[in-house]
Amino acid sequence: MTSVAIKRPEVEIDRDFTIIRNAWARDGRLSLRARGLLLQLFSHRAGWEVTIESLMRVNPEGRNAIRAAIGELERHGYLKRQQQVSGGRYGGMDYIVCDPLISGVGKTDIGKTDVGEPAHKEDYSSEHHLKETLPALAAPERFDEFWAVYPRKKEKKRAQTAWKSAVKREPPEGIIAAAKNYAQERKNVKDGEQFTKHASTWLNNDCWEDYRANPVKASPVFWADAL
Repeated sequence: MTSVAIKRPEVEIDRDFTIIRNAWARDGRLSLRARGLLLQLFSHRAGWEVTIESLMRVNPEGRNAIRAAIGELERHGYLKRQQQVSGGRYGGMDYIVCDPLISGVGKTDIGKTDVGEPAHKEDYSSEHHLKETLPALAAPERFDEFWAVYPRKKEKKRAQTAWKSAVKREPPEGIIAAAKNYAQERKNVKDGEQFTKHASTWLNNDCWEDYRANPVKASPVFWADAL
């Protein structure tokens, strides 16, 4: 039986093209979907920012599929997390695109090579931003961290149940950061705990949405200009 081949013909490139490492394009640890997302991220100019919503608008994949691809890229070093802080308030998480061949897990050595010489000045980790609160890989055990900062310590078991459900909709970093902001707000209100929501109620109602640090969104004309 004759095998089917997919051939790559020569094409004329007038002006728009994307350069990506062969090692990335051929990284067998990544699904084709994750590699496609990586290529799409690098198809835009340095400093560009996208959201999951903007990716959904121009791709057939839905939110869960895009988040799964993002999770792959993070696990294998193509994305790293960065805490949003604005005006002293904690926000959600940004994901920064980086070069896994340069940045090791747990340390940042971008800008230097193994022999101590400066690397290429185009540091992708500081140029390409994916703006969105994204799913964490390990969430249940972070409940204690949330509980430590939440301003009302009652009905802990209900809060634990609500937490397990909440982290399926929002990563723990975003929830914990918003809880810190909520705690600060309640600290400034002199009514004790009377009007402070129980943690289970706060989580079940997605109240973290009201206590983020004004996340930056992509321009509505983003894709019209970029594509």
